[in-house]
Amino acid sequence: MAKRAPNRDSSGEDAPLLGGFQTGFFGDELVAKKPVLAEKLASSAKVSKLAKEGQASKEGKPAKGAMSAKQSPENAGPVQEIRVGKVERSAAKPAPKPAAKADAKAGGKAGGKGGSKSGSRSPNALDRFVVLCGSEEFLRALHTKALKEALAAAYGEIDVARFDGLSCTPAEILDECRSFGLIARHKLVVVDDADEIVKEVNRPIFERYAHSLAQQDPADVGATLLFRCGVWRAGKLDQLICEVGVVLACEALKEPQAIGWATVRAAKRYFATFGAGAAEMLVERVGTDMGRLDGEIAKLSAVALGEALAKEAVAKEKMGTAGNAAVSDAGALTAEQVPSAEACVISREMIAKWVGLSREEDAWTIQSALLNATPGQSVAFLRELLDVSREPAVKVAYSVTDLARKVNAATSATKAGLNPNEIASKLRLWGPAKDGVMHAAARVSPAATLKAYRACVNMDKRSKSGFCGIDEGLERMVLQVSTMLNSKN
Repeated sequence: MAKRAPNRDSSGEDAPLLGGFQTGFFGDELVAKKPVLAEKLASSAKVSKLAKEGQASKEGKPAKGAMSAKQSPENAGPVQEIRVGKVERSAAKPAPKPAAKADAKAGGKAGGKGGSKSGSRSPNALDRFVVLCGSEEFLRALHTKALKEALAAAYGEIDVARFDGLSCTPAEILDECRSFGLIARHKLVVVDDADEIVKEVNRPIFERYAHSLAQQDPADVGATLLFRCGVWRAGKLDQLICEVGVVLACEALKEPQAIGWATVRAAKRYFATFGAGAAEMLVERVGTDMGRLDGEIAKLSAVALGEALAKEAVAKEKMGTAGNAAVSDAGALTAEQVPSAEACVISREMIAKWVGLSREEDAWTIQSALLNATPGQSVAFLRELLDVSREPAVKVAYSVTDLARKVNAATSATKAGLNPNEIASKLRLWGPAKDGVMHAAARVSPAATLKAYRACVNMDKRSKSGFCGIDEGLERMVLQVSTMLNSKN
């Protein structure tokens, strides 16, 4: 490249030196012409050379870029041209961490990793991203409580921030995760209905956040992000979360699992035991919902405790000693007065008295009772639905009327010679209900079924108009339909 002309003023003389020396540019190289500057740069180069030679002697190899005697700035003339070309700057390597901190980080990573989609472990204080997904809400609540206790044990007091996935944005959630608390050392950020916010558009945002957590020491992250939802769609995000936390499935229990869980829950949480067949009866009546089971176990354990105290008081009275009969509040008992778990037994009789059917299909089970029971048994089952299970009377009345309508339609269609499968399809019948209705339609006349159906409609109308009570009207409807189904013409 051609040399650039020196700076000159209007008289043609050389321009004054800038800062004591004159500068000129050859591409991107700086040329400095000044003896004093040359001496300073030569001294700096000498110090740099000595440092490089010293470092190289330690490593047993010559210094890279070391200058020969002829190239040394000390042998240069009074005016020397020193070129400082393009400098390649390499990123400085960070100093190695102390062994203790490195071990702590390795331990934190090992503790934070290991999460799996199969739910092989519970969340712990080292997890920084946790997903609790599944239909069992009570189990999600238990794991959330356990995670709070673990964080509190590790960090002391913690802050809890809650978000609704239906209304919040990813920015609000991540800003809360990355901000510092005022007092607490750690915070737990809970997002309910998280599946609504982790959509296709937002999923990469949380993937990048999970990836960034994997690059940090868990001790340096001041927040734990907790996603809770009923439905969770697996993908790449799960793999990234498992590097720093866990994805735990909280699905509904099967009946054998629910029976085992109820037995353990009663013994460990409420200090009571189930009698023979009592746990199976409880699950049969309540279902496998863990929240309902826990509530019923708490109630039954209190009843069992009262009965145990009463028996103990009677036994002590016979022995002539003061008993605990005067103690009415279990919370006022001392440790010595509380009976053992073996003494607090939950029996089948206790469950039959205090626990009603609480499955979601309870109101519709009246149809099965009407198809298979006598009129007296049907009325007894109706009273159990209304008094123990607390089912709405209007819902039960609709169920009874619906059964009368289906039997009347099936009877008329059968007498007309239609195919039974076609009849069941039109009436939306399947399973045991299909067999019961079609069996009744084959032996009962259309006139009898029509009479029962009209009686149900009229009784429902009278109860809603105030001419009779809803309970009385329901009993009459059940008697009418059950009598018709048990007839043979």
